[in-house]
Amino acid sequence: MIWKRLVDLYPERDPSESELKFFQSRPDVAGYAAPDGTVVINPFGVASADKRARESVLKNERVRHFLRETKPNLRFDLTEEQKNKLGKDYAANEEAQRHTVLARLLAGDPSLEPYTDEQKKAAEEMSTSKSAPPSTQ
Repeated sequence: MIWKRLVDLYPERDPSESELKFFQSRPDVAGYAAPDGTVVINPFGVASADKRARESVLKNERVRHFLRETKPNLRFDLTEEQKNKLGKDYAANEEAQRHTVLARLLAGDPSLEPYTDEQKKAAEEMSTSKSAPPSTQ
């Protein structure tokens, strides 16, 4: 699902000097939802050269911004496989784990599959919620 309004709410920008240093040391990080409300793509990662991967990362990070702002009460569990895939970067923050799962699911990112029925239901509720930005296919 593409939320067109999210593009306007959370624009993409070039990385700062400190972000470039971080990204260069972490090519595995595709991008991030920056504290200033923008989305930054890692120029040293796969998403910088692959258009489909770039679009997925942009959608993912924009959804993460939206989730941080709206603070939905996400109650679904993560599978052990998902927890292992997320690793130490998310281990101490269950809310960030849930945001990541939901954002990747909504962005069409298969990296945390299989998604559970509970997670798919949360994604459906989010995409049809009155608080969600209008969607376009």
